[in-house]
Amino acid sequence: MTCIYDLGDSPLCYVKWYRGNFEFYRYTPSENPPHKLFPYPGIHVNIGLSNGTQVVLDGLGLGLSGKVTCEVTTDDAIPQSASLESTLVVHDLPESGPVMVLERTADAYSPGETLRANCSSPPSKPAPILFFIINGNPCGNEGLCERRVVPVSDTLTWSATFLTLHLKPSHFKKGNLNILCKAVINGIYEDQTSIDVKESPVYQVKIGSLRPSSATTLHSSWLCALALFFSSTVMR
Repeated sequence: MTCIYDLGDSPLCYVKWYRGNFEFYRYTPSENPPHKLFPYPGIHVNIGLSNGTQVVLDGLGLGLSGKVTCEVTTDDAIPQSASLESTLVVHDLPESGPVMVLERTADAYSPGETLRANCSSPPSKPAPILFFIINGNPCGNEGLCERRVVPVSDTLTWSATFLTLHLKPSHFKKGNLNILCKAVINGIYEDQTSIDVKESPVYQVKIGSLRPSSATTLHSSWLCALALFFSSTVMR
């Protein structure tokens, strides 16, 4: 967290940081060391990265979200103080990216079939927004998408999005359909996964009339003549 200020010609006496009404860190440049910590449950100040204009906290818990105040005081004969308040929001991001699964595992799909898929993200706070992109187009323009959010604890939420897509020939670009699932949290987190679905090959069988070849016709005529000759010979 950063605290930016302009003291003009006045020297800095100290900078205090508060969570709510409780001070947890103070920076006094005239002291050695300049850092002073005040125990606060769940707050762990990284002294190596903290100074007069910023404080770095490690391993924040979700319960620490709330009001944070930076107070600056000058080292004048008559000290002057000013403070600035902001809201600390702690996010618990997903441990891994989204996972997409097709309802029916197949090497390929054909136009006319219905493709169903789901995309889910591990529990987090807040839950990411999941959406499908089909061949570069949002789900709403191509298929039906349904989003579900399920609390798994007092703080974490599991989320998933379900896709139903009635396949058309236009969905397959050079025999390939690309389905992408993207997970986004308030501009601070973004991840995605994708699947390429192949179009089933189409086999065309042309059935024509079967006609005997000239060789077959000649062979049949020869057999017929031979039979007649044999018959006349026996009658004699």
